[in-house]
Amino acid sequence: MALIDLNSPDSHEINTEIREVQLSLELAHGASLWGIFTMGPQRIFHRAMLAASVLMFLQLTGVNAITFYTTKIFEDSLMLGSVKSRILSALYQLVSPIGGIICIFTIDSFGRRGLMLTSAAGNAICLALVAGLSSQAGNDNSLNAAVAFIFIFHFTYVLGFGGIPFLYATEIAPLHLRAAISGAGVATFWAFNFLMAEVTPTGFDSISWKYFLIFSALNVIMIPIIYYLFPETARRSLEEIDEIFTNSTDIFAPVKLASSLPRRNFDTESRQKHLEDLAEGTRQKSLEKCQPSFAQLENAGEF
Repeated sequence: MALIDLNSPDSHEINTEIREVQLSLELAHGASLWGIFTMGPQRIFHRAMLAASVLMFLQLTGVNAITFYTTKIFEDSLMLGSVKSRILSALYQLVSPIGGIICIFTIDSFGRRGLMLTSAAGNAICLALVAGLSSQAGNDNSLNAAVAFIFIFHFTYVLGFGGIPFLYATEIAPLHLRAAISGAGVATFWAFNFLMAEVTPTGFDSISWKYFLIFSALNVIMIPIIYYLFPETARRSLEEIDEIFTNSTDIFAPVKLASSLPRRNFDTESRQKHLEDLAEGTRQKSLEKCQPSFAQLENAGEF
């Protein structure tokens, strides 16, 4: 750690980081795989639900409903020729690297929450416009504009949901259950992927352009959920994230704590004091569980 931080092995910052790791392991002591379904001091079930939800949101953005059937949308819904539809479908995929590169350079400065909120808002607007413009079947300008907004939608999707949900699901999980929680999140992702692939053809055949409005509405719903329930993990160590959830008392608390808790690299003394208080609280809880009651001691004395 000292080599990574270019610091002395005996520095206050390194000792604080070591203490964070020790406290995290102390809180996780004795945990099992089934702990994913229990809350516990680290709010394990809460964190598992956040990991699964963020990967479910990725599918509910509507990206695969469009990506899997891009050629069909261009050809049947937007009345474009067969060759032109295939060329546009190929170009559609080239948007991903552009959004991905921008995400790489903004993921820490804007944060995971900031990019996901921006992405959800952009997705909702683009899909609503695609729906409205697609409804004008006889207007070539409207249909060409719909094509443009499908491309813009793919860019806004990649910016906040292309890779961040997988990263967030890993960051939000405690160390000892990271594989299990990440696995549950990925299983949720593929379950909804299968659902989108099955229902989308029927959706387009049944309600045509109105199908885009469903995903526009889902993206709108995501915005308050992410804002109020998903804490920021950017520039946080895994031990800091453990600390945020350990001090939380309800599903809304992590967001507030994540915005107020001093970051290790900026306020080491404040964090050291906070860690000491947290460790003392953990010890007290452990003692309360282990300490026999007065009645138990009396009964023991009778023997």
